[in-house]
Amino acid sequence: MPNAQRFAQLALLAPIALAMALDRPAIAHPEPAPVPRECRAQLVENPDPNQGYEFIEENNCPILTGTFSDGEWDVTLGLWEPGAYLYRHHNRRTGERMEIIDFLIFGTTERTHYSFAHEGVRHVVTFRREDPDWIRLEIFHPETHRRLLNRLLRRSRNPLS
Repeated sequence: MPNAQRFAQLALLAPIALAMALDRPAIAHPEPAPVPRECRAQLVENPDPNQGYEFIEENNCPILTGTFSDGEWDVTLGLWEPGAYLYRHHNRRTGERMEIIDFLIFGTTERTHYSFAHEGVRHVVTFRREDPDWIRLEIFHPETHRRLLNRLLRRSRNPLS
């Protein structure tokens, strides 16, 4: 097909293509996902210790509080004071209850891990910033570091007493 004929066909189709494009909604390009950064939490001297604690916490990670449950395990997370987080669990099957106050944060700003230790047993709570209604509870053996428990818990309306 000669170039002149091809050009004539394109010239006839151009107004139709333009009309079709104007008739369609614009395609939205989603915002790029934030780049996860390493969690960093530390205590620094309070510039005005007369207004509360001697130290304040600098933390770039999300903080999750509330009660989570799967029917057998209940876990409550909370803030105790700068640099100290509360972990409380109740195993409904065995009746075991435990409360730990600790401060160890690792992971990324998008997937944060809070770690609590008691007598060498490590309790790790993991959550994703995009889904704060779910946590993963893992409990590790103090000597072998073998995972003893791995449960997914959903945010509960009934806080532990």
